[in-house]
Amino acid sequence: MQKITSLNFLLTVIIILFSMLATTTVHAAEIYKWVDENGKVHYGDHPTAQAAEKIIIHKSANADANYQNELEKQTRLLEIYTEERQEQQQLQEKIREDNATRDRNCNLAKKNLAGMKTASFLYEATDDPLNPRILSQTERATETAKAETAVQRWCN
Repeated sequence: MQKITSLNFLLTVIIILFSMLATTTVHAAEIYKWVDENGKVHYGDHPTAQAAEKIIIHKSANADANYQNELEKQTRLLEIYTEERQEQQQLQEKIREDNATRDRNCNLAKKNLAGMKTASFLYEATDDPLNPRILSQTERATETAKAETAVQRWCN
């Protein structure tokens, strides 16, 4: 998905740059005027073997304003694409972090449940570290159910 978005962005930038280049080359083209032997007036971008008069076309102020407006629009568009790409990257990074956290918690919950199921007795710490309290069968079943719930929560 990221490669497609990057490819679309790159393609858009290339199209914008080529359109800007085409616009500037049209304004920079030279125009020639000549009259053929029949008296017909011709215009072209290349001089002919006949005497051709070079016509100077002055840019209008409106064309410069339009060019500036288009340039500003293109700049804003590129900024929007950049912001969207950054937001997408941040979202994907958050998803990766959430998945890593979920995987760690799932593995821990599975390990905890496996330990409870294989243990002969479950102990609870007390004030005296040398004398822990052994859980009853009812308490053990409750703790095992909590561990199974944790596995379902983190692993599904």
